[in-house]
Amino acid sequence: FRRVLFRSSLRVLREVLIEENTWAVTIKASDEPVGSIGVFRTDAPNGNGAPEIGYWIGKPFWGCGYIPESVRALIDRC
Repeated sequence: FRRVLFRSSLRVLREVLIEENTWAVTIKASDEPVGSIGVFRTDAPNGNGAPEIGYWIGKPFWGCGYIPESVRALIDRC
């Protein structure tokens, strides 16, 4: 079951990472992909196309601090 979830997660990551302004969230020590982060124009009705940050991270990596670190890096890049 875990192997199927892992393969499914890798497929999702590959599909998401082909989008413009999207990057992998990886574990520094191993470069293992665990999620993704990107900047997109909002499609919210009152958003006026303003940029927003979106992310996805595998459940085993929730609460490990990868997303806050990635958001800081993304903001520094912008």
